[in-house]
Amino acid sequence: MVGYRSCFHITFIYGYNTVEKRRSLWTDLTRISFSVKAWIVLGDFNAPFSGGDRSGGNAITSLELADAIGWKVNAKVEALKSIGSFFTWTNNQEGSARIFSKIDHVFINEDWLDIFPQSLANFRWEVVSDHCSCIVSNIPLVTMGSKLFRYYNFWSNHADFKQVVLSSWEVPVQASGLRAIFIRLVRLKHRLKKFNRDCIGDVGYGYQLASVAFQDAQFQAQANPQDFKLQEVVKEKASEFHKQEQMYHSFLAQQSKINWIRKGDMNSSFFHAFSKETQGIEYHCFLYK
Repeated sequence: MVGYRSCFHITFIYGYNTVEKRRSLWTDLTRISFSVKAWIVLGDFNAPFSGGDRSGGNAITSLELADAIGWKVNAKVEALKSIGSFFTWTNNQEGSARIFSKIDHVFINEDWLDIFPQSLANFRWEVVSDHCSCIVSNIPLVTMGSKLFRYYNFWSNHADFKQVVLSSWEVPVQASGLRAIFIRLVRLKHRLKKFNRDCIGDVGYGYQLASVAFQDAQFQAQANPQDFKLQEVVKEKASEFHKQEQMYHSFLAQQSKINWIRKGDMNSSFFHAFSKETQGIEYHCFLYK
């Protein structure tokens, strides 16, 4: 992997269609997991790992889950954080016969996470296959001294954002001039971090959940075309999905700019001049429109 010298092990999977035939897969994978360090396992397992991994068709049974979950526990692996489509396969049938399943997975062990903490799986639907494609990417960590505070533009669209800023800024401080501004900004930084943690949460995970809820609502409405309440649910879930989608796209766009700036030239004379003028004082600044 570009930018890394660490060794790792990749196992690609194409599982059998039946529970009985897949049992040799779990046995072999358990054996492999004890002989490697950083490990990523990905591919078409043809198996669900939770009761919500199928929409339509027969309900997932405990028999289908037992071997898969048992391997996951014994091998000490966990699902890699993912974005994009939750379901990864469809039978492409019409009406109530349509089935969506999550049978393509990416799992990692703790050693992988230690080396590649920023890795991510992206599942996207293809036009030539009934399976999603999966791209695993990683952003190398860059050590920049103290942890930076990042302001995300989509925060300002939240109904509580303005009140959070005002309630923090209006609290008196025992200082004046630049020192007072500095104290207010530091205090606001911690308020916004709490706001992001408690009110916003993981935008990637929120986007994924909203996408799944929207798909489920569409499926239910399609299966029951005369139920007008389900049509209203579709509208509600569509609105929630588009809201999460805008937040997530804004987050990704801003992250891409941050990564680009990291790679830019930080040795200009302006940067040195600014550093000398502000030496010894830490500033936390953001723009609010």
